[in-house]
Amino acid sequence: MNCLEKLSVFPNPTNERAVVLWQQATAGVSQLRVSDINGQIVWEEQQRSHIGTNAKVLETASWSAGMYMVQITSNGMRQSTKLLKVH
Repeated sequence: MNCLEKLSVFPNPTNERAVVLWQQATAGVSQLRVSDINGQIVWEEQQRSHIGTNAKVLETASWSAGMYMVQITSNGMRQSTKLLKVH
């Protein structure tokens, strides 16, 4: 079983904030990162993840409108999804 599963972000598109949800089959430390279309990191954080559903709220109000890549790395596994920021 993959230890990192079901990455999603909602609402998408977003304006002021978005919620990142992911499933973990094993506990560990997760690295969350958001980068813009040019690959510049606009936000990143490490947090302890537990078995089951994990969540992180992204405060996006100050971000420029555009497409972003949300990436999570945990226990050697990586997943990513797109997030559209609108004004």
